[in-house]
Formats: sequence, structure tokens, C-alpha cells
Amino acid sequence: MATISYTFWCVLIVALVCITRHTESVHVCRVDTDNTTDVSVDCANLNLFKIPPGIPNSAKNLKLQQNSITTIAKPDLRQLRFLMVLDLSRNRISRIDEGAFRGVTNIWELDLSRNKLTYIPPDLFDDMLQLFHLSLSNNFLTRLELSLSVHTSLTVLNLAGNMISAIASNFTRMKGANLSVTRELINLKHLDLSDNMLQNLPIDLLYPLTLQDIDLSGNPWKCDCHLAWLAKWLLAQMPRKTRGAEPVCDSIGPNPYQLIRGLDFDEFVCQPKTIPHTDVVTIVRGTLGEIVCPVSANPIPIITWSVDDIPVPRHGEDGWRNVTSQILLTQSQSLTVLSTTAGNFHVVCNAKNKAGTTSVPIVVQFIESNDWSESAIWFRFGMRFEDFSRLMTLSVVLSSAVSLTLLSIVLHEKFQKCKRRRQESNEIYERYLHDSNEGGSPTYALLNQQHCHCQEVNRRPSASSEETTTATDADPFTYIVVTE
Repeated sequence: MATISYTFWCVLIVALVCITRHTESVHVCRVDTDNTTDVSVDCANLNLFKIPPGIPNSAKNLKLQQNSITTIAKPDLRQLRFLMVLDLSRNRISRIDEGAFRGVTNIWELDLSRNKLTYIPPDLFDDMLQLFHLSLSNNFLTRLELSLSVHTSLTVLNLAGNMISAIASNFTRMKGANLSVTRELINLKHLDLSDNMLQNLPIDLLYPLTLQDIDLSGNPWKCDCHLAWLAKWLLAQMPRKTRGAEPVCDSIGPNPYQLIRGLDFDEFVCQPKTIPHTDVVTIVRGTLGEIVCPVSANPIPIITWSVDDIPVPRHGEDGWRNVTSQILLTQSQSLTVLSTTAGNFHVVCNAKNKAGTTSVPIVVQFIESNDWSESAIWFRFGMRFEDFSRLMTLSVVLSSAVSLTLLSIVLHEKFQKCKRRRQESNEIYERYLHDSNEGGSPTYALLNQQHCHCQEVNRRPSASSEETTTATDADPFTYIVVTE
């Protein structure tokens, strides 16, 4: 009996849960039908777990804030083609299906703030060509890939309270358009990037915008040489348009806790940074070699050198100096070395500016001239210098032979072409005839062996001819009459 009672209560509890889950999707939302042309549906604060079905297709204003919605599925909004205002704030949305807003083209205000979004696809809002106000604040976004070149009508963009550390370069960049054209097409006036994880911004991000106000506070700005442009922009473009607190430099890095707007441009400095280089430099004994310190910095750092832990004097102090018993050095921004003996030396480049110091170790190898093959690239492939020299000689001989062959082929082709032209020209004969008896003008007669357009006549000219040529008995040519 106790077992049956326990089973009964378990079934009853499961049934109640199922009924509760089912009724969640059919909660009655309040529909404002006072104005038939402006239908408003209020589903706020109903503990919904998804967007309920049955929303009128003519709805223009849909309120779904303060629910427990976790996903926006593709068919949820498909029929709401007249929707203009959509409020999904204060839910638990972590996923939006691809194409969830496809076909919803009339929305001009969308609020997705205070959800759990971590990623927004770049083309998610592409169908919303009328989008005027977009709020994505207080989510967990780490990167912004929205393009204002698509959303040219967007005027208000709120991204505050996320974890954005990078903004895609196409945010304000339009392919094939210059700065003035971009400014005319982009209408963004209010931008909120406060309380994110931004340390820097692309240098061309804000220049195309004609903002009325902007909020950059609450970010860990790294005020090094890469952010100097922002101070200039704040002073020149936005002297009184910042909203909220002033942006401040982060506590770690140059200029801690300083207002970005209040810093001079020369205070934005970058610590020397090592750039790609080779760790081993090979120089033939008895020849001069120059080593450049492989660092990048702004402002230009002061370079000092040391060899085997012995400081090298700067150029102009002692000139050339015998730092060790085998090597002479002098330095300015680079290090010039000369050694009379073979050996390895440990060189350290020290680069220092206002932002800090960086040291780069380099090994310098002085070798004999006949040992060059052992440190050369071809030695790593099992080839000695002598083998490489023979290979180079053989390649020169082969390339010369190939060049001569090609040249002979070209000349032969030209000779054959000239020969064919000469044969063709022999088929046409030209004769100059002059009638000395009549004192006439020179007459030209052309005879083509294949296509004769002239008339052959006897030696004794006919009186009826329009123009007749004469010749002596010794004339071996046939008389020609040129007819009109």
C-alpha cells in the first residue's frame, strides 16, 4: 500500500511539472488593440523560457523583457514582418540562431541588454536596414564585428559593460570609399564603449564618425605610443562631447592613472621591443662587420653594447677600442666589429628609453675565409664551398648553352622567314619602259605570274592601242600593253 501511495505522488508531481512547463508557452500576453494600425504586445515579466507562439503578425511593438528566455530560434520571429520595436533585455539569452532575424526588416529599435551573449555574428542584423537604436550592453561580448557600412541608419549604439578587447577594422571602414564619403553614409551619433577591456583602438576607427557624444571610461587604456592619436582626437574632435567619466590610463604601463586628454603627445611612449632577427652573426676574420640592434621603440632608444660583459664605449668617446685581446669595436646605433683572430663572442644590445629597457643577446662568430662553407646555408645540406663553386660553374655553363641554343633557333626562324619572303617577291616582276621615240612619260608594267592583268602583244605595236611600248631587237622581254 505504501509503495502504491509513493508511486501515485511521484506521478502526480511529474504531471504537475509537465503541466507547468506547458502552460509557460501559452501565457496570455497583453495585446493593445486600441489602435489597429499600431499593435503592441506586452509579454514582460511572465517567466517565459522561450518566445511564445501566437503573437499577432501585425504586432509593431513586442516587449519580452525580464523573462528567462535562453535562445532565439530561427522560426520565433519569422512572421513578425511589421515589428518595429523589440525588447529582449534582462533575459538569459546565450544563443541566437543564424537567420533568427531574417525577414524582420522594419525593426528600428532592438534591446538585447543584460543577457549572456558571448558572440554576435557579423551578419546577424543585416536584414534590419532601418535599425536606429541597438543596445548590447551588459553581456559577455569579447569582440565587436559589427559593420556600420551596412547599418548606415544606426544612430545609437550601446556596448557598455561587456568584455570587448578588440574591435574589427571594418567597424567604420567602407571598402572603396574615402573618409568624406564614409562620413556622409555613417550616421552614428551616440557611442558607448564604457566598462569594457579595451587597451587600444585602431587609429582609423573614430575619424570617420561625426559623433555627438561618446563614453570611453572604465577601460584599461594602455597609454603608449600607439594611443597618442586618441589624445589628439579627443582634443581636436571631441573637446566637450565625452559622456560619463574621462578615460584614464591603466595602472599598469606608461602614465598610470593619468587622464588621456591631459597628456602631451611626447608622453605616449613605447618600451623597446625585440623584432625578429638571427641569434648568430658570422663574420670573416679580418673584415669589418656591422651589427644592428634588433629593437623597435618610440621614441628612439639609446643603444649601448657590451661584449663578454665588457661595456663598449660610444663612438666619439675613445674611438676604436681593443675591448678584448682579440676584437676592436666602436658603436653608435649599431656596432662595428673587427677581429684578427677566429672565435666566438657574446654581444648584448641594450635599448633604453623613457618607457623601459630591453636587452638582446647576439653571438658573433669570427671564422677563417676557408671555413665560410661550414657556416653557410649550403653546408647544412651536406655541401662544402668547393662543391658549391663547381655547382655554380656548371650552372653558368648550362645556362650559356641553353641561351645559345635558343638564340640559334630564333635566328634560324628569322632566316627561314626572310627566305620565304624572297621567294614570294620573285613571283612579281617589275619593268621600267620608256618610249624614247615619242618622248612620252615613263610607263610601269607589272606582270604577276599567277594573276596577270596585262595583255601580251606582238613586237610591232598596234595603232589602235591606247599606249604602246617599243623595244630593240636585243630586248629580251615581252612587250606589255597597259590597258585602262
